[in-house]
Amino acid sequence: MLSNWRSQKRPETEELVEYAASDIKRMIQSLRAQGNDRRLRILDVGCGSGAIGIALANKFPNDVEVFAIDVAQAAVDLSLENAEFVLGEEQSQYQEPVLCSAADYTNGGSDGMENKYDFQYDLIVSNPPYIPSKDMETLTNDVVDFEDHGALCGGVDGLDVVREILQRLPEWCRCNSPRGFNPVCWMEVDTSHPVLIEKCAEEPEHQKHIDFIEGLRDFSGLNRFVKLEVTL
Repeated sequence: MLSNWRSQKRPETEELVEYAASDIKRMIQSLRAQGNDRRLRILDVGCGSGAIGIALANKFPNDVEVFAIDVAQAAVDLSLENAEFVLGEEQSQYQEPVLCSAADYTNGGSDGMENKYDFQYDLIVSNPPYIPSKDMETLTNDVVDFEDHGALCGGVDGLDVVREILQRLPEWCRCNSPRGFNPVCWMEVDTSHPVLIEKCAEEPEHQKHIDFIEGLRDFSGLNRFVKLEVTL
């Protein structure tokens, strides 16, 4: 299991974890300054091996509760096994991942399960499938040998899952966050995406609840990360 865990911790993933961790630390400090001892609720969308969510749970073992979703049963199983390996079988901060897509992770469906999920997340983090379909053939073996097609390709422009996340953010995030912070979302994306996501956030259906905060470059100087803030 250790080899699976290590194989998924690429440099960009580690950068994403550090950006999310910085905001988590800020939020925890804000809560504690107000005398609030609750745990932050974190959602890892498209958890894969669990590398992101488990790393955050490991950094803040007493202050966060990490939830995760993925569309692949193999990913759900592997992430739970990795959590037990890294955090211990008795750990309580990493919850069993849910087999579900971002689009279907909602209480607003027509299946009569309006209160199926208890969201109220403070921070969303995701390394979704983001590679445009036209670029799939250019991937090197060190990428394709460790991921299946569905974990890499994000549709024609690479934004299929990103759009689903944007659509769900207002429902997923806490409606009673304390003074000092709004819920945030960190994503790792294709180099072409930050400017496109900023435009998406300005669309009428999103502009009331989502603010594009910043796009950041990775260690290689490529546009790779975006931060959004959810205002409710």
